[in-house]
Amino acid sequence: MKKYFVVADVHSFYDEMIDALMHAGFEVNNPEHIVICCGDMMDRGNKSREMLDFFYDLHKSDRAILIRGNHEDLFEEMIERGIPLRHDESNGTVKTLANLQDVKLDPWDIEDWTYAFHNYDKR
Repeated sequence: MKKYFVVADVHSFYDEMIDALMHAGFEVNNPEHIVICCGDMMDRGNKSREMLDFFYDLHKSDRAILIRGNHEDLFEEMIERGIPLRHDESNGTVKTLANLQDVKLDPWDIEDWTYAFHNYDKR
């Protein structure tokens, strides 16, 4: 029987989310365990790559339901725009891009941005 686990607004706090899921009885290798993420999986925390990898792996095996949040919208808008705005820094969106690129990113340094956007993996 399928069992559903729901998370929301985890904001790249991967370790805390995993701890909460495990406390609730989630088993990463149990094909009957499905995670629903109600948006805002990124920004603010330091583990955007781990968060995306976790949900990507679950999604590949039909074990994740992902609902888009406003922080996913903010990230896409920043990428499409090609430059950060002030709210991208305060919301943590710049931090997310840096974390995904595994680089130190100064939000106001055009060379950093050129590198980050040129090398961004949009999988």
